[in-house]
Amino acid sequence: MALGMAIAFDRSFGAPLRVRRWDHSGPALSWPGAAHPAYELAAVESGEITYQMGATTTVVAPGQVVAVPIQVEHQTRIGPNTRARSLWIGPDLIAELSDTLGHRLAPELGLFPAPERLLVLLGLLSGEAERDPDGPGSALAREGLLDALLVELYRGKGTRGTAGKDAAVLAVLERIERDYAEPLSLADLAETGRVSRFELSRRFRRATGTSPYQHLLEVRCRRAAEHLGRGRVSVTEAAYLVGFTDLGRFSRAFRQVLGCRPSAYRGPAQQSPIPSQEAPSPKAVADGTVGACNELYSRSSSSASPPAAKPKRRSPIPRPPTPAPVT
Repeated sequence: MALGMAIAFDRSFGAPLRVRRWDHSGPALSWPGAAHPAYELAAVESGEITYQMGATTTVVAPGQVVAVPIQVEHQTRIGPNTRARSLWIGPDLIAELSDTLGHRLAPELGLFPAPERLLVLLGLLSGEAERDPDGPGSALAREGLLDALLVELYRGKGTRGTAGKDAAVLAVLERIERDYAEPLSLADLAETGRVSRFELSRRFRRATGTSPYQHLLEVRCRRAAEHLGRGRVSVTEAAYLVGFTDLGRFSRAFRQVLGCRPSAYRGPAQQSPIPSQEAPSPKAVADGTVGACNELYSRSSSSASPPAAKPKRRSPIPRPPTPAPVT
């Protein structure tokens, strides 16, 4: 079944916003892994939508809101008889608000624990987009509703996820977000949380499902993706800017987190701001020819670039005249 048959409304309002309403009355519909250069919010009214990110499965039931951060590779399945609404919010708007508020949105895919206000604002915004998109005052109304929704989104940032009120874990998460390019060791992070290294590892994994080091790698890779997406730095420069000193290690971590090599990555500066999420052909799915890297950039190019040769050994990254020590 074509993806278009499940979409009742779909419209972009420039780079900052795209609004989509799903009205799927057929059997379950799935498509393979993809990552998009926009922050996605989806709310289910009936039925269910399942997001798969690595080993993590998130099922969105009626009355729930899920957040899919920028460039997080995920697979999606829409269940039978599902009605839902989704928004794609452009990365520049997210970055601007992050700078204004002084923190970033949580980088993991997940449900909001108390989505009531988000549900109301998301419904009002999508309804305004459908009611009279080009009518007098409509653009102003959308802008105001989007601002209110973004504020609510950031208000929920501290409580969303499983870190809860564990002060040590929250302190470490903030330290990683702030100093990810610095040579952070487990001992440094444990000192930030004022606990032992063993205690930090135990509590961090219990709260987030991963280790402090793995979370640091994920943050670094996503910041590197932001640099690469702007098209102004090389892979080597992006790796150095976020704290890597070894290209081989950077490439492996980047592929693990984002699903493709850094050299194959194309971000918002090199493709349409919020791409259409079209279903691949059944043959492509069956053959496995539609992969994560293709989904990341094939829509902006009629033919994919040939894969880069695998490095035979680790290559040290040249340091600038005044480097900061990195790990």
